[in-house]
Amino acid sequence: MQHYISRRNDWIFWLSGFGLGMGNRICNDFAFPNSYLSRHFFHTDPVSSAAKWRLGTQSLFRRLQVGIGLLAYLFLPYALYLSRFGNPVTLDGLWLISGKLYQEQFFGLTFDLGLSRTRAAAGLLIEQFGIVGLVIGLIGLLVFYKPSRLYINTIWTIFIFTLFAIGYSTIDSYMYLIPAFSCFAIWIGLGVSGLMDMFHKRFRKFGSGIGLVVILFLFLQAGNHWASVDASRDMRAEQFGKDVLLQAPANAIIFAKGDKAIFTMWYFHYALQGRPDLVVIATDLLHFEWYQKSLHTNYPELNLSGAYPFASTVVAANPQHPVCYVEYIQHSEISCEPNSP
Repeated sequence: MQHYISRRNDWIFWLSGFGLGMGNRICNDFAFPNSYLSRHFFHTDPVSSAAKWRLGTQSLFRRLQVGIGLLAYLFLPYALYLSRFGNPVTLDGLWLISGKLYQEQFFGLTFDLGLSRTRAAAGLLIEQFGIVGLVIGLIGLLVFYKPSRLYINTIWTIFIFTLFAIGYSTIDSYMYLIPAFSCFAIWIGLGVSGLMDMFHKRFRKFGSGIGLVVILFLFLQAGNHWASVDASRDMRAEQFGKDVLLQAPANAIIFAKGDKAIFTMWYFHYALQGRPDLVVIATDLLHFEWYQKSLHTNYPELNLSGAYPFASTVVAANPQHPVCYVEYIQHSEISCEPNSP
């Protein structure tokens, strides 16, 4: 509903989306300043008092949307208790699972690394849309720009998510470019529309032809990228999990290193209930007290000694268990060995 009712209801409208977004992912708060600015500077004409009253009754549902979205954080203690990840029942625990683990990777870049990641982001943009798409998108922004919510929204989204993707120094931060690339695709559409209108006015015979060329180009791009985005036949995680469960000796301790190995083993061990005799330990989390408590809960017989139980100290304290070290980088790395008392 595009009518401006009142500044109060305007805030309620955007807070509803803000609450739902925050309940899904915290970085959605990047959209909040943009949403406020677009609503603040671009209002439609006021509506009648009767319409105000009718639409005002919807404010309760909008408040409920904010609450429903934020209820995800009240669900965290139960959900993460089941997954044994973190301890969000306290503020420190909530901060741990929502930001503390990752804050050191936020804009901890050297100049050279930042420049390299900027070049990589630009390369991904060209790879995604091609030189033709890049040029048309810039035409849509620079030539056919006009003050509107659409342009304000897309400019802000591209700016903030590109900045975050470059500055957040993780190996998969390029995923945060997806909202930016989606908005750039809108610029391409605006550029195509503007060019078609311009050519149609001057050269009526060529206006439709340009549209057909662009449509053909988009289909060609989709065909070129289909194999790289089609994950229906990507069985690497499934095969890795099956290989570990097949090769692990009875009652073995599995030390999983890296996100790919950890999440795969958690899924097979906890979700699918595979090999209940195994002890699955995330090596990268061993130094956290909450994770040690989680291991005690999951495996009461496991002996964790020392204030900082390295994998070697866990192995030494549990001589009755064989040991496997698993990791997945470019391929499966599985090494199992008997434990000696």
